[in-house]
Amino acid sequence: MNAKNYFQVIFFLLITSKSFGQITLSLDQIYLNSQTSIENCSTVDFGTTVNNNLVFYYTLEKSVNQAVADGTIKVTLKYNSNSIGAVKATQFVSSASWNLTTQYSHTISTNIQASDIQVSGSSILLEFIEGGFTYKSCEYSLIKTPTFTLSPSSLSLACGNTSTRTFTVTPANIPSGVNVTYNWSYSGWSLGSSTTTSKTLQPISDTTLPSNVSVTPYIDGVAQQTKTCNVSHSIFSTSATIEGSGSLCSTGTYSINNLPNGVSIQSISSSNTNIATASLGTNNNIMVTKVSNGTITLSVVLQNACSQTATKTKNIQVGENANVDVTGLENGIDAGGSVNLSLINSNGCGEIFLQMLQVV
Repeated sequence: MNAKNYFQVIFFLLITSKSFGQITLSLDQIYLNSQTSIENCSTVDFGTTVNNNLVFYYTLEKSVNQAVADGTIKVTLKYNSNSIGAVKATQFVSSASWNLTTQYSHTISTNIQASDIQVSGSSILLEFIEGGFTYKSCEYSLIKTPTFTLSPSSLSLACGNTSTRTFTVTPANIPSGVNVTYNWSYSGWSLGSSTTTSKTLQPISDTTLPSNVSVTPYIDGVAQQTKTCNVSHSIFSTSATIEGSGSLCSTGTYSINNLPNGVSIQSISSSNTNIATASLGTNNNIMVTKVSNGTITLSVVLQNACSQTATKTKNIQVGENANVDVTGLENGIDAGGSVNLSLINSNGCGEIFLQMLQVV
């Protein structure tokens, strides 16, 4: 081989080496929704988030003498292992970006909807297209959690209220192409109207509390977590008051003012029957009878048609008041003088004794 042919062979080998050298594409890490760093080609868990932002940190690496052309980075989403993949984002990489180094590092981002992937089995990767060749990174597995929300999640019904209520189940993170069905339970309600994801219901009774409303979703026949709206009676309250005197000498009659329709007196009681007793007479009149001097609390329990109760109370001074006002000593008493004392019982019960006091 002459010298000319020798140098031609060497030149051809150099060109061949530069043209067909390998490029390595490394996917260093992924940031999920600006808060979770995922490395080592592990699993990206969307959880229950519907719209997910992914930022890919990647590195391209070539040999020292390798010439590269302009290329394109692609984010490829694979719905399953048999999927060719859908391009979710692209980025131009200029040959000048290498700056005579062997590495080029950058980021690329994209948004992935939870509906774009399966509950499991989907993946995502980067591809670099350059000079007719395709270089791939490792694949990150993608998973998500299907969720269902029932609205309202709780409901308070006032006694006697039988107005209609609409219950709606809202699905999220549901895989594309699956069949979603629902099994509802609502004992004690009558069905007014319905759609695939809602029921409009009315309580059958105005006094008996209907059951909780629940729905069990199914994805391709597989039961998911049951969602329940807890139904209860709202707290029973009333503006009714105990009408009558705050003090009594021997007996007193009391009544309930502003007693609502459908509400009755369930029971009455005295806080201390050694001081006074209480009993219910005709026409909801309450009789309080003195036993001894002191103070009691009269309690009246009211009950509505739904068997809910509310308690009303009143403090009553019974018999002579132990607190007696004394007057006549405002200016003092001189030695050998006298003064008239005035004793005033504030509740008007019992006898008052007056006595002249003389100081010697």
